[in-house]
Amino acid sequence: MPVIFLTAKSETIDMKKGFELGAVDYITKPCNPDILKARVATHTKLKLSKDALEERVDTLVENARLREDVEPYYTS
Repeated sequence: MPVIFLTAKSETIDMKKGFELGAVDYITKPCNPDILKARVATHTKLKLSKDALEERVDTLVENARLREDVEPYYTS
């Protein structure tokens, strides 16, 4: 789950700490609601895309393992 900080703290040290804690974005107040919605949508899409890509990689790795297991039977 992406974490976005929305805070009145705008010092560089505060932002750095937020990112060190795992935030994917750091937004300072006052914030335009439309911009906030766009950033949340962007990070949500990125997370879903990352998850889908990881699932595809896992499937490809598993298929490669299966192929390695079966291939010796067809080459002999």
